[in-house]
This record gives sequence, structure tokens and C-alpha cells, in this order.
Amino acid sequence: IEEPEINLFPNAQKKMFDDVMLEHQRDFIIFHLDLSDEVAKTRLAHRKICSTCGTTYSNFLQPDLTHCSEDQTLLSVRVDDQSPQAVAERLALYHTETAPIIAEYAKAGKVVKLDASLPIDTITQNILSML
Repeated sequence: IEEPEINLFPNAQKKMFDDVMLEHQRDFIIFHLDLSDEVAKTRLAHRKICSTCGTTYSNFLQPDLTHCSEDQTLLSVRVDDQSPQAVAERLALYHTETAPIIAEYAKAGKVVKLDASLPIDTITQNILSML
């Protein structure tokens, strides 16, 4: 029986981040924008990206926008955003590698969980009120 490969990179990243925060005597809070997988899938399928500057836009918020507001580049969609398999793999990666680290920080009182399905203005106001 073959053992599953365990990716230690997220733990190494966490340790490096923790070490830098300790070295510089910095405290931090993580704003966890929590979103169901179903809403994430829908949002990914409806986003547009500028290939020049990387700015991301939403068809929900700006359905008529065709060019980047920063540099006027024609917007495109990421091919992997249109692939259900690729999106499922990215979500699985989040659940296996990122979510456990968020849970560790939450146990330490370092996470503020926010409902990311709320309107952007509401989320922004919630974050600003906590800063």
C-alpha cells in the first residue's frame, strides 16, 4: 500500500511566517473570508482577469466591463476557472493545506472569521471597523 504524499510546504510557510513575526516582535490577526465551496465555484466561473496587471473583476459586479480599468487590456477568463475538475482540485487543496493552518491560528485567537457571501461594501466595513 502506497502512503499518501504529505505536503509539508504549508507548515513550513506557517513556521517561517511565525518566525518572522516573532523576530520582528509583530502581532497579527488573520481576516478569514469564509465562503462555501458552492459560492466559490460560482464566483470563480464568473470572474474576468487582466492578463497584463492581474486585476480581477466579477461579472456579477461589472457585467458590461470588457477592458481593464487600470491599463485598458482586454479582459479574459482563466481556463482553469472554467474547468470543474480544476476548481475542485483547488478547493480540495484549500481544505487539505490551508484550512488546517487557519484552524491552528484560530485556536490561538488569531483569526477573525467573516462571512464572505455578504456584499463587498459590508465586508469592507466589517474589516475597517476591526482595524
